[in-house]
Amino acid sequence: DMLKNKFPEEEIYWATIGGPVKAYELSEKIPTVTIYALNKNIKPSLAYSFSTDYYPVCVTDDIAGVEISSCFKNVYSIAVGICDGLYKDTRQGNYHNLNAFIFNQGCLEIAKIANNVGGKDQTVFDIAGIGDFYVASLSGRNRNYGEYVGKGEKPDVIFQKMFDAGEVAEGYRALELGYNWADTIGLDIEQDLPLLDTLYNIIFKFKDPMKEIKLLVKKMKDRWQSIKSLY
Repeated sequence: DMLKNKFPEEEIYWATIGGPVKAYELSEKIPTVTIYALNKNIKPSLAYSFSTDYYPVCVTDDIAGVEISSCFKNVYSIAVGICDGLYKDTRQGNYHNLNAFIFNQGCLEIAKIANNVGGKDQTVFDIAGIGDFYVASLSGRNRNYGEYVGKGEKPDVIFQKMFDAGEVAEGYRALELGYNWADTIGLDIEQDLPLLDTLYNIIFKFKDPMKEIKLLVKKMKDRWQSIKSLY
């Protein structure tokens, strides 16, 4: 919309790029897969022309799905990092069950957000969503930020320390903005996005990470056990 306002007479050709495409690994030509979400003016053949043997391109018209995935994977990878901060030093390699639960819940919530703005499940549960979320959960600034928070660092203070050192945990601002925005697109945050709610409580209400993660698990248990019948 901004481009159309600035260049009302022009046809705008643009794409948004997603997937697990960490810049350093690309510079080392370590293989990955990327996805280009194209506006209607771009032919797929143009996007495919950027492919290489280590950087194959796939395409979609689901711009909303790719953008929501790219943004919120930064938010939810903070949650994985918080689990690392809580358990890595004392339970090295023995808290993967919790990480898996957090990862799964993050995927489901990203899909709910995307659905509410016209995005597709197929996009979220593919390279743009789970692929990018997976790599962000293994490494990166947002996971690192979450680990510091899980270890007891104050969320606002550690964000600023990282920022001053040249590391921007973009999930911090995305959480702040995205939490309020989700409420405007027809989602009940506490009911529909309980992990997002948990993250907001930890990061911006300064609640205890361990207590909040355990409370999340209890809430999900109560929710699942409230289902009276599968049929």
